[in-house]
Amino acid sequence: MWAISFQQLLDVKEEAMKMFSNDFKSKTMRDINSEIIIPMCRETGKSYALTKNPQGLKTEVFVSHSWDEPFGEFVDSISDAFRTKYEKPNVWICAFGLLQGSNDDIQAQLKMPLAQSPFVRALKSADSYLVVRNSKNDLYSRIWCICEIMFAKKFNFIPSKTQIAGPEGFTTTCVSCLDAGSYCPNDKEKIIRELLLTKGARAEIDQFIKEFRDFNSAVVASVDVQLSYEKNETLEDFLGESSFSLMETDLDTIGVETVEDLKELETDDINMLAANLKKVQVKKFLRKMAEFVD
Repeated sequence: MWAISFQQLLDVKEEAMKMFSNDFKSKTMRDINSEIIIPMCRETGKSYALTKNPQGLKTEVFVSHSWDEPFGEFVDSISDAFRTKYEKPNVWICAFGLLQGSNDDIQAQLKMPLAQSPFVRALKSADSYLVVRNSKNDLYSRIWCICEIMFAKKFNFIPSKTQIAGPEGFTTTCVSCLDAGSYCPNDKEKIIRELLLTKGARAEIDQFIKEFRDFNSAVVASVDVQLSYEKNETLEDFLGESSFSLMETDLDTIGVETVEDLKELETDDINMLAANLKKVQVKKFLRKMAEFVD
């Protein structure tokens, strides 16, 4: 109920480009929050999302990101993730979804048990989970991004309902999720306590973080154009026997019978197929697809 439309996100970018005409590229989500979002919240007493959409908008895509990212890059990454979607989804972005103001205002919205927090409730109500990386800051250095992975796994968003967008800038970073920071120590304590309740959860979350950092989203985003191949080549020949075997059921479900059919797939379909594969197979699959881009 606290989402904004994709167009409203683009409108904020346009407003910010006019407001910061001389140095827009350097402005982060924190700057946008300070100069655009907070003034509106103070004027209306409501979050930006509810001010713009008094009846509320259903959360279709939950966006996980870092506030220290360049805002323009952030919006461009989301635009790229939805490039092949004719109808753009509504997005839940915490800065727009929560009532912004002082630190006390924010903490007052986060004092409840973790499972009832706005982040977790918004994620649970979403249709998909979008991780937006950036070139300046590792989003997994922040504890709430760790929390979002925890609950994305719990609510079965990973792997089939997960998209990864944004540049690969921290693929060599090797930091445990336990090292993630938080402005409020109580937030970190609450999240780490929840994480450690399940045996093996920390190692599992660290593995997801590594895979999310390594994921080549640029290749997936490019696979909506004409593919070239040998006319008589079968799907099994094109994909390889092992990968084809793992993806065969999903290929049948979405109606892919020939290599020609692959060019009809959207990014979500490609991600769903890749989710059946092991990490090395995923990279080979995406590379193979990229080689056939005309």
